[in-house]
Amino acid sequence: MLKLLFVGVLFQVIRCQTLYESVFINDSFLYDGKEKELNDLLDGCENKLREESIKTKEGIRREKELKSKLEASDIAVMVFQGNYFQELEVVKICKMYPSLILYHPIYCQLYYNCSIPADSGLKDDDCKPRLYLEECPYPKLFSKETLKCENYTNVICGHRIEIKWLCKYEKVRVFCDYQLGYHRGLYCYGYFPNCDGYPDGLYLNEHRGDDRYYKKCLDGRTIEYGTCPNSHTWNTITFLHKGKCLSPYELPVNEHKYGQLPSCKGTHDGSYQYPQEEHRCDAYFTCQNGNAKGNKCPGTQLFDVNTGSCQEGKNIDCYI
Repeated sequence: MLKLLFVGVLFQVIRCQTLYESVFINDSFLYDGKEKELNDLLDGCENKLREESIKTKEGIRREKELKSKLEASDIAVMVFQGNYFQELEVVKICKMYPSLILYHPIYCQLYYNCSIPADSGLKDDDCKPRLYLEECPYPKLFSKETLKCENYTNVICGHRIEIKWLCKYEKVRVFCDYQLGYHRGLYCYGYFPNCDGYPDGLYLNEHRGDDRYYKKCLDGRTIEYGTCPNSHTWNTITFLHKGKCLSPYELPVNEHKYGQLPSCKGTHDGSYQYPQEEHRCDAYFTCQNGNAKGNKCPGTQLFDVNTGSCQEGKNIDCYI
């Protein structure tokens, strides 16, 4: 393209030179009333030369810009292929392209940001800076398409490793306390539950000894963890059992150490009062095909063993 522009400029120069020479070769040209026409031609020629010069400069600028983009693309391709992930090489790249953002070739939550100060990146196990390296907040991942941290559901990691546990994210895995002057290490492992490999649902928190503590898993990630809430229906604490937080009166006696729900083995289908020693006159359990289910009477009603239902009134055969 540049060669064509240079040829155009040369043609305009030759044409203009010919016009100037014609003035001296044939003086009658001026005396025949053609002076104005000649001046117009000369002015037009000069304008053309200026336009061609501007086009030439713009062409050179575009060529440099395209060359820069191609070099950046080559770098990106090398990163895609995993050839550049040593930090010394990243430093060289970032000095050449201080606004460049590149995804990490191995881990899906990591990326390189050349616009940040070199020593403000993540830290290694010795608390030394990993230059220009940044990390998405859990559980987000870095998108190659948008070059931003996105919800993990919107990111295709491809060959990159997809980390699902918070404790394996670099910002949490390595913790440096500069005021105290030491590296605290993998402190996250001792308290944050892991859902990697778990189906969706509620599970016991492996870091707590009490089965009141749960973790909530979604897509192999821990999206919530805490303590089972108190039951407003039963006015009791609850425990995790088969993916649900249940009152002791909903927990089978033969399946949970705090269970108060009697077994229906060998019992006919129907409604029954809880054992007297459990003091639940406002509740009952039903048996159906050998399966027990705890039920709470509404409001101030109590269970009437004669009718097998919840009733208001004084004629309630219930032991308190």
